[in-house]
Amino acid sequence: MDPDEILIPMAVFEELMGLPFGSYGIAYDISTQRTQDNVPHGWHANRSNTYDELVNLLLAAGYQQDQLSVWICDDTTATQAYWTMLSLSRVRPSGKLETTIQGLKMYHVFNQEFDITEYMQLGGIYSPIL
Repeated sequence: MDPDEILIPMAVFEELMGLPFGSYGIAYDISTQRTQDNVPHGWHANRSNTYDELVNLLLAAGYQQDQLSVWICDDTTATQAYWTMLSLSRVRPSGKLETTIQGLKMYHVFNQEFDITEYMQLGGIYSPIL
């Protein structure tokens, strides 16, 4: 199904409309096994093709890569982030994402200061001294 033809249930739409403007993240998990296994158990495809298509769709929507499969867009709405998630179903061939997806989540980043990656890495204030 074309994401542009999807109708969001009213309860979900109302909840999205109540969420604040700001930074939203999208995280996904794709099954490597279902992507690479031979037909009929998989797509007999290189997983990089799927990831490349996801990257292109997310970049086109204004997202920046935060981690391997975690993307963040600043200055957006929850509704727009939700539509971006739905647009990921454009990955070709049709049905590939739906049969390989293990997780697809949207989240609101209310404060970037709680990203303590640099503090935990070697040399950061929370890392042990070697």
